[in-house]
Amino acid sequence: MKRVGLAFLMLAATAAAAPAAWPTLPISGFVVGRLATQDDLNKGDGVFRFDVDGKPITKPTKTTALTRSKIPLRDSR
Repeated sequence: MKRVGLAFLMLAATAAAAPAAWPTLPISGFVVGRLATQDDLNKGDGVFRFDVDGKPITKPTKTTALTRSKIPLRDSR
């Protein structure tokens, strides 16, 4: 038990001593704080856009929660 504690202490000390070096984050190439436009999609800055009747969806759609009883546990074949 003492070995496990000692190993944990050494690992924790090593992790605390070596701070993570984060890369420089990009300042462009993505969409933040607004809906993606078709131009964003064409440039590759946006990933998806949902339109209904030619207008973007701005409100969450209705979702349905699945309870454990509704999820099949195995194939019934």
